[in-house]
Amino acid sequence: MIKKTFKDFILLLETEDSHFMSKSSSKDFLNSFDAAIYDLRIEGVWWTKIAKKNTKWDSEMIWNDINQALNGHGLTWEDVKAHKDEILQRVGEYCSMCAPVDIMLYNLDNRYKVGGWDESITKDVEETFIKYRYGYHETGYGRIFINSYWGSIEDFIESVAKNILEGFIHDSSFVDFSDIEEVKSDMREEGDLVQYEDGKAIVYLENFYYIIKPYLKRKTDYEKFKSFFLNWLEQMISYDNIEDKDMYLVIDFSEQL
Repeated sequence: MIKKTFKDFILLLETEDSHFMSKSSSKDFLNSFDAAIYDLRIEGVWWTKIAKKNTKWDSEMIWNDINQALNGHGLTWEDVKAHKDEILQRVGEYCSMCAPVDIMLYNLDNRYKVGGWDESITKDVEETFIKYRYGYHETGYGRIFINSYWGSIEDFIESVAKNILEGFIHDSSFVDFSDIEEVKSDMREEGDLVQYEDGKAIVYLENFYYIIKPYLKRKTDYEKFKSFFLNWLEQMISYDNIEDKDMYLVIDFSEQL
């Protein structure tokens, strides 16, 4: 039985009836492996499909797809592991073709960067919030992605917490996108609008409101603005984890670590 937890996800593609190809030439193996890779690529299962919260995809389904593709060309996971070095020498040809291929490469070398991104993703606040809103931190596959780029779930959540206001700017319809860079510049001049420690963020929302007020699409007072912000926030974080202190908010992310 293939388990579905994050820990058990690693190196679990084993079969009871292994026809180990240890005597096969590298050329024969790579020809068969390339054919299996082609079959997986045709399926077109991407990381976003399997890393999102409430996705229909799970580890058992993906491993089954991988097994079928390998077995269809006379291979098992044991064969793949036996030819690890040859595969990793050609990793550039295989990377980011589709999620199942990335999963195999990650299992062969857990330093492999899944999903086809580079390190710059950790500095992209908008993309960080997309991953957070999709719930990557709550799925096994999503956690592999996060650990590959942010180093840990804790570092990912800290990045989300510290950039919550910038995430709001990118994610909401309250601010004209042509003004975003000006808003962010004014925010930097103001200094710390968010303080984060031990899984909790203090967000100085009233200060943020007066910075953003000149750029709002619709003129509104602080209470209406706060109501809009809370509605946006509650789409991602449980209401029970948000404490309204009038001029500032306390947001508890600790349950997600």
